Amino acid sequence: MVTICLCLAGVVGATDLLREGRERAERYARCDRPRAEYRKYEAMTAGFGRSAPSWTAQKLLSAGGAVYVKNQKSGTHFVESLLGGPGARWYYQKFRNADPAAAWFANARFEREASRDPRSAALGCDARAPPPAVFTVVRDPFESFASAFLEAMCVERDGRGTFAGNRKPEFAAFAAPPRSGEGPSMTMSHDNATRLFEQQAHRVDAAPPGCGGLRFIFALETAGDAIAALVPAAANTTRGGVRHASARGSPCKRRLQAGLVVSDAAARDVCDLLRTDYACFADYAKPPACR
Repeated sequence: MVTICLCLAGVVGATDLLREGRERAERYARCDRPRAEYRKYEAMTAGFGRSAPSWTAQKLLSAGGAVYVKNQKSGTHFVESLLGGPGARWYYQKFRNADPAAAWFANARFEREASRDPRSAALGCDARAPPPAVFTVVRDPFESFASAFLEAMCVERDGRGTFAGNRKPEFAAFAAPPRSGEGPSMTMSHDNATRLFEQQAHRVDAAPPGCGGLRFIFALETAGDAIAALVPAAANTTRGGVRHASARGSPCKRRLQAGLVVSDAAARDVCDLLRTDYACFADYAKPPACR
């Protein structure tokens, strides 16, 4: 059995955190993020009654000389609270593996947000200016998957009830390999679930053109201190913040997490599904059932 524990490691020095973030980004740049694998997720998002895929772009936040590439289920609210003050700007960037024929702005939620904010646009870097520190935050792949499952179980779908209405979380069904021609075996239909389900290696593969790609990839466990070292303006608000943010969640999620038991077979299905994440972020160990 696998126990889901959103545990956080001790803080190390700022120099070490920046070095680790740079090394993690260098490993990520070399790892294989198969286009066919990404396109599978892209095709899934086209199945929600839309004529085009809805998962073709990621949200970016530019502030304080840094650019944050969003990674859902990995401390995004915490990072946004640090960098989203005066002068911050949101952008949207097409994924590296996105279908060239698909609108780079296709995600429906991004479209709505962009329509309300005329500053929103694709972000590129001026070759004559120093490149910004492009970074993201990742977390243990299994924990990210489990968090997506818990959210899917607790999110309302168009007022027709909640997935939390199930008396027993069907993690095994959620983790099971998909049938031929389908995406991951999710017993849900809302598009947010598909976005949360996609592997982190693909979710953060949207660095702005001309910016030199991701320069830092920080671990969620120490993200607050790492961001404080990278963006000094955020230093006054980071201490302890990531711990608070990671512990936050709806009563529904906390209740389901407390009773969640994952079989070895389901754990192995998850590890197989997340194989690219484990290859790209190899400092996260697989659960014992997968080794």
